[in-house]
Amino acid sequence: MECTDKEWQHCRVEKMGCTGCYYDEIEIGEYIRNCNGYIDKVKKIIKKDEYMHSDYYSCDSTMASSYKNEIVIHDKNITKLILAGDVVAVKKKKYEVIFDESFSKLGILIPTKDGIRHSSIEYLVIENLIEAIITKEQLAENGYIVKEN
Repeated sequence: MECTDKEWQHCRVEKMGCTGCYYDEIEIGEYIRNCNGYIDKVKKIIKKDEYMHSDYYSCDSTMASSYKNEIVIHDKNITKLILAGDVVAVKKKKYEVIFDESFSKLGILIPTKDGIRHSSIEYLVIENLIEAIITKEQLAENGYIVKEN
């Protein structure tokens, strides 16, 4: 993880040649999103040794379990792992996640009888409305493209 300008100004260890920041540590119970787009919660950490090139983060899903260098995003808050282009299932309907410029945040657009309503990802998680997440990587890998002739 790269430090921000503000962190760099206040971090004395970094200026002395620190090789990494403790802010980048992944803990048991955090959510991870790997380079293949799989998301899951870390259940066990297997530390690097002479047989493994880096720490390995084990999840319930073997598809999400990954070496540290394969993890794209990690956070205790699952909303931080949802990206524009992902699809979320809300009340048995599927919506593409977008970055809404007018709200400056990720969300979904829900058609209503009065028009279109924006719901932020944070709101959907707080209200426990998200039933499933299909990442854009999973959709590209598993989706079937129907071409018109």
